Amino acid sequence: MSHQQKKLNLSHPDNQDHNEIAVADPSNVESPPKIFNLTVDCFDEIFEYLNMEDLHSFGQTCKRMNKVAGEYFKQNHSSAENFCKYNAIHTTYSDKDGVVEMAIETSGFNKFVPCIKICGNDFDILRYIQSQATEFESTNQMFHVGFDINDKLVEHFEQLLPQLEILRYTCCRVDGDLYDLMLKYCKNLREIYVQNSTVGNRINGEIKWLLQEYPKLECLELSPSDSSRIEELRTFFVRNPNVQRFSTSVDFLWNNGDIFLNSNTKLDILELKDKESMQSSSYRKQTLDLLNRLHEQGFYKRLYIYIYEFNEELSNSLASVKGLEL
Repeated sequence: MSHQQKKLNLSHPDNQDHNEIAVADPSNVESPPKIFNLTVDCFDEIFEYLNMEDLHSFGQTCKRMNKVAGEYFKQNHSSAENFCKYNAIHTTYSDKDGVVEMAIETSGFNKFVPCIKICGNDFDILRYIQSQATEFESTNQMFHVGFDINDKLVEHFEQLLPQLEILRYTCCRVDGDLYDLMLKYCKNLREIYVQNSTVGNRINGEIKWLLQEYPKLECLELSPSDSSRIEELRTFFVRNPNVQRFSTSVDFLWNNGDIFLNSNTKLDILELKDKESMQSSSYRKQTLDLLNRLHEQGFYKRLYIYIYEFNEELSNSLASVKGLEL
């Protein structure tokens, strides 16, 4: 929404907004408080001076101010970490100098929170999310860390799954098949991240979720805790040609290299995340040779590599890799 549209919305509230103000303050039935004569640009200037705690307090004064402050929160703090603890949503706040301050409770902005992070299997947290599910109108991402994904726990946030576009799992254990547990409800998924987590149980000998079609999926990260071979990837890329970005670990790429070489997959970006493997000169040469073969057959156009330790020898080796962009 443009600033001009926002100004019109604030300057000419509809009847519903008038009714909300009347309920909050009957003395102002005739006209809204004068502060609402300010444009969105003016409110933005005011909010620039407020820390997260004060912004949240500002937004709790009335329903209309909650909308104004909440939209500012959504637009300017969408990258902040929002997580649930003590039966409330908290936001980790950084000031203008980048100094991270303590987590601030921001439950009054629940309907403006784009991403919820859930750590561990705390049933109090899960029950809170379940009880407030209708409030999370803007939530399109969920991030699970150290979480046991099973049907008993998933039911607490099942109501949110249809609106999600991004799912991320880090250090999680999947007890069952991820499709049956969650993904079959997620009709709008654009990105899936499985990071140092199990891929789930085999059902009748198959990893079912990798055999499904996800019409809107554009990005997959598959860096499982077990880097063994997964034959289902042959079918996954055939059924999901819209996936243009694939992220994985060096070990997983190597163990599944022939699957990728024998596929007709055409990615825009291949992304590799490495901790130790590239430090071995012999293993590095084999990996770089595999990458060049994949590039020659068109498996990827652009290559991104993330490395924890970098030295001159590794730098010289990477110079020979085709398609390396980052």
